[in-house]
Amino acid sequence: MMQVVVFDFDMTIVDSLPILRKSVMENLLSLNLNLPQVAESELIAYTPEKFAKEIEAFNHPCRYSWQELLDRHNQSIRQYVDLYEIEGVTTLKRLRKKGIGLAIVSDSPRFIITGAIARTDIIFDLILAYDDIEHGQSKTERLRYCLEHFGCDGNDLMYVGDHPNDIISAQQAGVVAVGITKGLHDENALKEFKPDFIIKSLHEIIRLVDQH
Repeated sequence: MMQVVVFDFDMTIVDSLPILRKSVMENLLSLNLNLPQVAESELIAYTPEKFAKEIEAFNHPCRYSWQELLDRHNQSIRQYVDLYEIEGVTTLKRLRKKGIGLAIVSDSPRFIITGAIARTDIIFDLILAYDDIEHGQSKTERLRYCLEHFGCDGNDLMYVGDHPNDIISAQQAGVVAVGITKGLHDENALKEFKPDFIIKSLHEIIRLVDQH
């Protein structure tokens, strides 16, 4: 019986691409730096840490310290925190009513995730962001921690994400892998990674939970 549903954040329960694009590009302009064109598929993975490291890689010697780059990117994103809006609220409430545990495992910063959740009345039992390194630096490690936290088997916990890496992380952690086509990867692209299920919208999770 399915006991827990864990969600990715960007492009899974929020449409974050326009916000990320705006934030990253404005920050590049403010730093007067010229990086290669960033593909939209890569933009989703632009955590502040990755942003800072990429600037360092393409700008040697870089006149900004790694920490300064990190701080500037965090500051740039913070001005758009209020634009992040949780989607599928009705589905999340139905899952909660069924007694299903809810969690988020994401490579987004914690302040973005908690800021978006604070504007809803949804309660998540566990949130593991990219900066929650005490529970693992990879999504695979954090999903394994979810199993420990909720005290359930892999067959009783599903991870829903839009990216092939989400599917791989779920498989490596031994949990049910659910790909969702809300992001930049269509059904055929996700099928290549052999998830347990592929859905097109969040409300389909109710059916999976009921049938599992």
